[in-house]
Amino acid sequence: MGSPIPARFKCVLLGEAGVGKSSMAMRLKYDRFDPDGLPTIGAGYLTCQVNVDDVRVELEIWDTAGQERYQALTPMYYRGADIALLVFDARHPTRGTSEHEWRERLLLGAPEAVVAVALNKCDLLESVVSDRASDAALTFWTSAKSNRNVEATFTAAIRHALRVRATPPNPVLDLRHTECGTCGGCGLY
Repeated sequence: MGSPIPARFKCVLLGEAGVGKSSMAMRLKYDRFDPDGLPTIGAGYLTCQVNVDDVRVELEIWDTAGQERYQALTPMYYRGADIALLVFDARHPTRGTSEHEWRERLLLGAPEAVVAVALNKCDLLESVVSDRASDAALTFWTSAKSNRNVEATFTAAIRHALRVRATPPNPVLDLRHTECGTCGGCGLY
């Protein structure tokens, strides 16, 4: 019997049809790319183990369908997610649902989720200067086809989720009147 998994995270892949969500998941799990991959219907599910900073993590990946007819189903897949990976086609990042719209949706179903952005298919661009598309956020240029930054994107999101999980929650603010210690005892409340 193997050692217990110290961390388990639910990760959901979100984005329009054809942006490479399934290809990213397959590249992470099996280190392969299928140029003839079929569209996801509903959602796909797979698990993989990843080591991040000497911590063994089991990642439960929900690969959602991007076709518009399946959009009504996506909230049930991202509800309670620890990590959300928003995948966009690097050639057309503003086509379809915007990053802002996805973040708004996630606030309702997975408000604690760490959100990372993959601008996938960067191998089809003429030039990409750096691996990070933005220094301010977890945003990466990726290519599932050439295996550029796929693992790095997942690793960065997992690392951030590990930090979030290790951070104690904010203490509850005590709004009682400090002199009497009980609300109403001093007549001020």
